[in-house]
Amino acid sequence: MKESTRLIVIGLVAGFAGGAAFALLFFLVGLALLWAVVSGVGVFLASAYLSLRTPKRVYLVADGYDKKAVETILTEGRKKLRELDYCYVQVDNIEVKKKISNLYDLASQIFGEIERDPKNIKNVREFITYYLDATVNIMTNYGELSKDASTPEIKEIMAKVEGSLDTIKTAFEKQLASLHVDDIWDMQAEVALLEKTVKMKELLESKSKQIEKI
Repeated sequence: MKESTRLIVIGLVAGFAGGAAFALLFFLVGLALLWAVVSGVGVFLASAYLSLRTPKRVYLVADGYDKKAVETILTEGRKKLRELDYCYVQVDNIEVKKKISNLYDLASQIFGEIERDPKNIKNVREFITYYLDATVNIMTNYGELSKDASTPEIKEIMAKVEGSLDTIKTAFEKQLASLHVDDIWDMQAEVALLEKTVKMKELLESKSKQIEKI
């Protein structure tokens, strides 16, 4: 129920309670008009106050997640997807562009599954908030390094990143497959591989900062 609709309902209920109290006291009990009005207003205010203080019921769409929480996570994920799309634009290597495009499509499908069935959010929260973020950071730094791949060291790092994209793609595919069969993906099986990717992110960031200082 929308907040505006909720307030209207509270007002109507409180008004009915106040009117009923006035009618009872004035017509049946015979209380003086002034006191009946005062009593009716008091009942109206008390009823409205108690209704407003009553906590709104929160409907969970998954264990520990309500609709608003799911929408917030999806919004963050969509933002990271836009950043990944920007990485695609910044990279010149055709093969790398294809792999980024594949990752983008897989992540989009994962978000689509969450929108279709929000209960899936509990299975992919870590994927959205950690691994997708790490992938975006890696590709962002890769794009920066590719502008000045003038040393063997930088070229070696870029080659490692390019090789890691297949590993990341496999992880994305397994995450999507787990949603299709409605199973909880045990990400521990992929942590060892993805940890290398995350460490590579830190290395890339370090090299990018070195280039900026030059």
